[in-house]
Amino acid sequence: MNLLRRIPLFKKFKSYTTKDLSYDLIAGLTISILLIPQGISYAYLAGLPPQYGLYAGLVPLIVYALFASTPYLQIGPVALTSLLIISGISQVNGVEIGSELYIELVLLTGLLVGILQFFLGVFNLGVTANFLSRPVIAGFTSAAAIIITISQIKDIFGVKLEQYKFLHQRLYALYQSLPDIQINALLLGSASIFLIFLMRKINRRIPGALIVLLIGSTITWYFGLDQQGLKTIGLVEVGLPAFRFYSFDLSTIRSILPTVITLTIFGAVECMTISKAIASKDPNVRTKPNQEFIGIGLSKVFGAFFQAMPTSGSFSRSAVAHDMQAKSGIVAIISALTVAVVLLLLSPVLYYIPFAVLAAIIISSVLNLFEYKESQFLWKYHRRDFWNMTVTFLVTLVIGIEQGVLIGVILSIIKVLMKSAEPHIAILGQLPGTNVYKNIDRFEEAIVPADMLIVRFDDELYFANAAFFVEQFKSYVEPNTTGVKAVVLDASGMNGIDSVGIRAFDEVLDFYTSRDIEFNVCRAIGPVRDTLQRTGLMSRLGSHNNFLQIQDAVDDFHKVLS
Repeated sequence: MNLLRRIPLFKKFKSYTTKDLSYDLIAGLTISILLIPQGISYAYLAGLPPQYGLYAGLVPLIVYALFASTPYLQIGPVALTSLLIISGISQVNGVEIGSELYIELVLLTGLLVGILQFFLGVFNLGVTANFLSRPVIAGFTSAAAIIITISQIKDIFGVKLEQYKFLHQRLYALYQSLPDIQINALLLGSASIFLIFLMRKINRRIPGALIVLLIGSTITWYFGLDQQGLKTIGLVEVGLPAFRFYSFDLSTIRSILPTVITLTIFGAVECMTISKAIASKDPNVRTKPNQEFIGIGLSKVFGAFFQAMPTSGSFSRSAVAHDMQAKSGIVAIISALTVAVVLLLLSPVLYYIPFAVLAAIIISSVLNLFEYKESQFLWKYHRRDFWNMTVTFLVTLVIGIEQGVLIGVILSIIKVLMKSAEPHIAILGQLPGTNVYKNIDRFEEAIVPADMLIVRFDDELYFANAAFFVEQFKSYVEPNTTGVKAVVLDASGMNGIDSVGIRAFDEVLDFYTSRDIEFNVCRAIGPVRDTLQRTGLMSRLGSHNNFLQIQDAVDDFHKVLS
């Protein structure tokens, strides 16, 4: 019983009311209306039979609902995850898309991704999701939107193409297939795209995907289009998924490891981005990254044992949960129960769903991934981030998905290191008539005290910027700067010092001491003062050179001079 009380969903029951249940019931049924066609579509996009997309709407949803920190994030099959799966697993030697081996590798990938994400949460590494920058994510997802759209055009055309690695190969294959276009597929697919966008424009709450799925299936059945060459889903395995055990070796893991790492990174970033974006609209909801990773990871682990394709956060379904004022994880459980009913009772209806309609649903969904507004914003306000986004976009589009992810990660790391290697430093001056000290580059009226330099260092002092710290502080009195008798380090922006930073601080202190220049520290926060105390640097400075305020350091220096 004590264990149950620790599970977030059961904690929620303390204040859960019948009114909350009514909200969750409506939201859960509405989300399942989106989940069913998307589950079928994204399974197809991933190269899997449709039931694996529906299986992803069962056990994973129930497990995640138990551990979720927010009622809004809705997991399940998503387009980007499907694209990463097919682009990664299809490259494994000897694996044919849709084969038993392919399916087993996909499910095993989901299991391993779940384990990694679970440990991200257990070891409080949720913050790592923030290290993939927004511009890089925008570049990758924009390219993914184009790749997914082009990959689905073959089904709008009603033609069969090989799985090509490079975009130009796919485009050329599509061009060669133009004489073989099937008119029924083209008409159904084009009309479905038009109807989805029309209904979206009228009211975004209209379940356009479900409606075109029903219309397309009915037309196919009534006119016997499946007998005229139109490709449909066909017979789908009826019933709920059976438990599945996995046996694998190191060579198998090595073959899928790049896909596992890619899905782990992007799944984490995607879920946190969606969760924070939607939760930010509700001041009463706070996303807990580590708790989310535990829930998301466990949902994949248990889902894999019940044949669910890898899942991730869905922005569209999460937005619906917010709009419908979802109150708890019960929303996901209701959605899962609805999918179970479909699998048990309505599976034969899926026979007549045309692939052209599934392609239309996918295309209309992923076009929202294209971040043209983000590119406009970055071009206007931050050119370096614009070029980071552009490089990621082009590499993903031209070379490949995994290479795009790799470049994105590298660019994000470089951005962090570049910013940290040369952090912001400001020379401070006193605003006339006050005890306030501001950056002299921003406040022309600020006056630098005579014989003094007051320098603010705006970052942690650690290995990446230690050399920059030493170089800058030496440059203030070298090679022949006269008149400077004291330098004050405003450490209010310094939130820590590592071992390399300690040595850099010691070097600067030696440098000034050897030149009879007083070196003071002021406004240092507790952890920095503790480090200086432990290392003996505080005693070398002396209590008379450690101040709470800048004005105290200035007054003390002038008192000594007088």
